[in-house]
Amino acid sequence: MIEDKIFKFNNGEISCEVELALHVMGGKWKPIILWHLGQNRVLRYGELRRGIKKITPKMLTEQLEELEEDGMIYRETMKRFLRKWNIH
Repeated sequence: MIEDKIFKFNNGEISCEVELALHVMGGKWKPIILWHLGQNRVLRYGELRRGIKKITPKMLTEQLEELEEDGMIYRETMKRFLRKWNIH
């Protein structure tokens, strides 16, 4: 018998692991961003932007913020470099 599981996520409810994965990883750019970050471990914003040539700066920023909110990445802001994303 399969148990019904309800996951609380970003003020909403998700009923299965697949739905959760699609919510976090969905979209055109997130898998590409995560692939680049996985290859390099830590990237500055500009390095990531140059690596993904077709993404706009606005879209890259939005996608990074969503990935950060979902706990997939974290940003380390350096005082000297305000737009540095250290992804671990």
